[in-house]
Amino acid sequence: MRIFITGASGFVGGAAARKLSEAHEVLALSRSEKSDAAINAAGATPVRGDLGSVTAAMLKDVDAVVHCAAKVESWGRMKDFWAINVTGTERLAKAAR
Repeated sequence: MRIFITGASGFVGGAAARKLSEAHEVLALSRSEKSDAAINAAGATPVRGDLGSVTAAMLKDVDAVVHCAAKVESWGRMKDFWAINVTGTERLAKAAR
């Protein structure tokens, strides 16, 4: 199976990427070189971008999407939380259709 995962440089997404990469090809959304390193260490292949830039082309030939990316700090502007947690999730779902 070919799996695309978001949030793979984080705690939950990283654990999912490590486990899934044991038996599957895992591609992981990455925003930076630092994220690339964590994603590579988890056994996945980084795909540069963010939730605002995910396209159907990035998900071509992907069998499943695991969405673990989110803004989870206990402070910040509501519009930033909305842009990542709501709008970003909507974009990912539309790209995956």
